[in-house]
Amino acid sequence: MNAAATPASRAQVLNLYRRILRVHRQFPTPELRFLGDRYARDEFRRHAEVDNPTFIKGFVSQWTDYAAEMERQLTTKGTVEGRPLEPEVLDKMTDQQVGQLWELRGETRKPKTPV
Repeated sequence: MNAAATPASRAQVLNLYRRILRVHRQFPTPELRFLGDRYARDEFRRHAEVDNPTFIKGFVSQWTDYAAEMERQLTTKGTVEGRPLEPEVLDKMTDQQVGQLWELRGETRKPKTPV
């Protein structure tokens, strides 16, 4: 994220990324942790050079909501689970984002392999 173009400073974005990785450490299986860490890392790297303040604000907001939701689930249920994607959110996604979501869905449905 190009911190000069947004109110979200580089330090805030980095702290959010670290928060997400800390949440993933609490996931019930190593496979979930690996998948979550890899997806978050790829997304943050993919958008590292974005300088559109509106996009950055939405990106940070969505990842902050994700971290809070995972923390809530781990605290109240001791595990994590998906939730239905709201149609309004899906309608706002680009074709690339829908493709990434579909790939992620495929990864989560692959059979477990021994580590």
